[in-house]
Parts: sequence; structure tokens; C-alpha cells
Amino acid sequence: MPLFAGILWLAVAFAATSPALALQEHAPGANARDAAPIAAVSPDALQEEPGEQGMRVSLLTILPGSEIYSLWGHSALRITDPQFGLDMTWNYGTFDFEAGNFVLKFLHGNLDYTLSMQRFEAVLRAYRAQERPIVEQTLDLTPAQQRRLLDLLAINMRPENRRYRYHFLFDNCSTRIRDALEAALGEETLHAAELPEDAPTFRALIEPYQRAVPFLDAGVDVLLGAPVDRPADGREIMFLPEDLMHAFDRARIGAGEYTRPLVARTDTLLWIDGYDAERARFPWEAVAAWLLFAGGLALTLRRPGVLRALDVPLFLAIGVTGLLIAYLWLVSHHDVTNANRHLFWAWPTHMLAAGILLVRRSPSRLLAIYLVAAAAAIGISVLVSPFVAQPFSSVLLPVALLAAVRGGGIALPGLIGGLGSGGKM
Repeated sequence: MPLFAGILWLAVAFAATSPALALQEHAPGANARDAAPIAAVSPDALQEEPGEQGMRVSLLTILPGSEIYSLWGHSALRITDPQFGLDMTWNYGTFDFEAGNFVLKFLHGNLDYTLSMQRFEAVLRAYRAQERPIVEQTLDLTPAQQRRLLDLLAINMRPENRRYRYHFLFDNCSTRIRDALEAALGEETLHAAELPEDAPTFRALIEPYQRAVPFLDAGVDVLLGAPVDRPADGREIMFLPEDLMHAFDRARIGAGEYTRPLVARTDTLLWIDGYDAERARFPWEAVAAWLLFAGGLALTLRRPGVLRALDVPLFLAIGVTGLLIAYLWLVSHHDVTNANRHLFWAWPTHMLAAGILLVRRSPSRLLAIYLVAAAAAIGISVLVSPFVAQPFSSVLLPVALLAAVRGGGIALPGLIGGLGSGGKM
């Protein structure tokens, strides 16, 4: 089943495609020398007096790639100082995918990320191989501000400070860069551009990046709750790498009435001919889901009753989905998965219904009533969907409708037959 397949791998895919995180961005280098530059430039050494007049601080934005982990792009800081031969990137998106219980930690909301350093030449080489453009924005910081930022990064690089608790929207590799910059400005302030009154919601900001992967789109839509359906303000919108880049381009810094643009110049360090961030393709997952619905509807009209090969995996998939929604909302430490309206129709108890359908050819009266109630819940959810924030994705909608059709097809013949033979319930 499309939804079942999507939910089963979503635990890994969702982790590996978290916006502004790009989980594998921490080690794009091909060898140990590139991937572990800390020995070459230690945090303590960075606290020595640099050549401030020659130092340059810039934001690197790596545009989205075709791999799952790279769909949202990536952000990093680059600091160069020719006097000391310094040309390093600082990356707040480092993690250890091979660490124990990675998926469980991510789902429970207690996964930590760390700050790492890497030679820029390794970063450039890696993203050229991945065919992902790199845009550099040189920041108009004073020598004192550059010094404070470098000191802050050096302190954060210490083993006791590198780790931080990742948050899907508010604490990731992009927001950490924004926060570090604000801390380094001293008496000056970062003035983000004001957004219009109809500013996009967090969900709307995320959606374009997952459009080319319908299974992921379905999984994100079904697992993220009401907190992502409020508009992001001018500062919060920086949680996505490209939005951080655009926000920096519009931002100003200064104290009092005098302000200046944050970005002094913008350069495309790497461009790939024929690069297409959208990477549009045929939406075969959605087409397959609608074909499945059409086939299920035809079978239901032709032969009402239990069809184990269809009904058991269908209701099991929705039950697993509901269980995951309930866990993320009620048990995990995540807050972006709270108040999820999809739990209104994706009931965890559907797993029990699937088990009963596996062993019974005809539903009991109690199960029939349950299936009719479940179909009604799906119908109500679909009808109100255009008027509420949390949507049905193109893959999820036909699967939900199929569950309503199958629930009615299984339950109604027995209930109607009981009414006809007994005259009353």
C-alpha cells in the first residue's frame, strides 16, 4: 500500500530530510584529512589573535540536491583569513547516523547534533560531485564582530559545548547560524525584513521541497500537527537554508537610526549547468494511490464483504499511522507533532480491526458498527479538509477514501441484512 510503504520508511526518511538539517552534510569529504580538520586547526588555536583586517565571514548556502537527505539544502559559515591560511567552514548539522538507536532518538525528540569544522576545499569538492550549487554571501561585519563570532565558534567547538538538542523548526543548522551572528553583533542589532500579513506558514514553507517525493510529502503532512500551521515571522523563516539566504539578503544591521545591509556582496561559488531544484517528475505514487482507490471501489461495488488481501494491509497501515501520530503527539518530546487532526480518522485501533478481518470472513455487528463509524470519521475529515490548515496529501487522500469505501463495503451489507431480517437493530 502506498501509505503503508511510506510510513514504514518514514522514520528514517523523515529524519534524513529534516528541513535545514541535511543529515549527511556533516561529512561530504572523501577522506579522513578532509572530514576531520580539527586536528589541523584546534579550537584553542583559533582563540589566538587573528589577522582581523584580512578576515572575512560569509554564509554558504548549498542548494537542494536530488538525494533524500539533501532536499532542503544546507547552511554553513565560512571564515577566511589569508594571514593565517584559514579557510574553514563551520557546520551545525553534524550527527552520527551509526550511533545507537538513531531512529528511536529522533522519533522521541532527544537526538543531539554537533558543531563541526571542515576545510572549504573539501566542501567545494564534495558539492561539485553532488552537483549542488553553492552561493556565498559575504557579511558586512566589523573586525570586532568578526572576532566575537570566531571566539564564539571556538568556544562552541569545545567537546563540552559542541552538542545541542535539535529542534525541527527552531534549533537547527540554519537557526544556529542566525543566533551566532546575533550574539556576535554586540551593540548592533539584526533587523529582519518584515513579512506581509499573509506570510506563509511553516507547512507551506516546507512543502515545495518535498513536492518531488510524494511519499515524503504524505508522511510529513500526516505527522506534523497544528504548530506548523501558523505563519512564520521574519526571524523564524530563517529555519530553511534558502530562506535564511534570502532573509540575510534583505536584513540590515546597526544601532539606533543608522543601519547598513548585512550582506556586502553575493557570489555564486559553484554553479551546475542544467541544475533544476524542482527536479519535477511524474507523480507515479499519487497515480498509483488513485488507481488503487479506483480498483478498490470497483471490487467493493462488485463484491461487498471482506477482501483480506486488500482490507488487512489497508487497515493495518492506517492503524500503524495512527499509532505513530499518537506517539509523536502524546509521548515524544516533539512539539511540532502536537494537536494532529489526522488522529481524528487514522485510529490506532484499526490494527485490531485488521487482525479481526484476518481471521473472520464476516464482521460481527460490533465490528460493523466500528467500521461505519470509521468511514464516517474519514468522510468528515475529507469534507472539512479544504477549510482547515492540515491537508490531505495527494497520496494520503485516495488511501483514506479507500478505507472509508472498504469499511462501508464490509459493514453495511451485514447491518442492512440485519435490519431486513429482524425489522430492527
